[in-house]
Parts: sequence; structure tokens; C-alpha cells
Amino acid sequence: MKTVTVLIAEGNTAYGQSLSQMFQEEGGIQVLAAVGSGRAAVEAVERLRPNVILMDIDMPDREGLWATQVIRERWPSVRIVILTLHSSQAFRTWAKRIGAAAFLPKDTDPEEIVRAIRGICRKEHESP
Repeated sequence: MKTVTVLIAEGNTAYGQSLSQMFQEEGGIQVLAAVGSGRAAVEAVERLRPNVILMDIDMPDREGLWATQVIRERWPSVRIVILTLHSSQAFRTWAKRIGAAAFLPKDTDPEEIVRAIRGICRKEHESP
């Protein structure tokens, strides 16, 4: 299986680092970078072209939903997983409307995050 490249866009630096560490131990997933703002996420996608982005909603300098919308418009092949503390249906609906592939709470089991990333990429390759 091809290595899945991931960009972590996370407002909480410690949480972003823990995600990066988790993926270092996971075969087949490579973290290209971790950024802390929506604007930095857009700039990183332009440079790095990851397969998947783990996107926080609450970030400085343009938030995650804004960045998700911009990225999906410019690079529709990039898959975005919203990983957030917000659990309201309004956020879920908005995320889906702008093209997020998945919406997970931050307390999701790490193995489930890995399964979500692999599942999103598998579906992409199975599409006609």
C-alpha cells in the first residue's frame, strides 16, 4: 500500500505533537508537517500536497473551516478530516457542506483516527 502523507493543522501545539508522534509509530503514514493556523495550513498544502489533512476548527489567523473551504476549492483531491472539540450538529453540517471527508472529536481513540485516514484514502483509490 502506498504511503499516506498527512498534514496536521492544529491550534494546540502539544496535541499536534502527540499526533505527529503517534503517526511516527504507524507504518504507511508519513507526517509532512504540523502547522498552527488556517493560513499556514493553506500555505503548507500549496508546498507539500498531502493526501490528508487533520484540521482543527479553532486556530488563529483564519480558522479551520475557512482553511478547509479554501483547500477543497483549490486542491479537491486533498482529503480533510476535521478533528475538533466542537461536537454540535451545526459544525458537522458545515464541515460536510464545504467538503470535509470526516468529522471526529479530539477524544477519538488514536486507532480510530488512523482507520479514518486509511479508509478515506482507500475510498479515493476505489472510486472510478
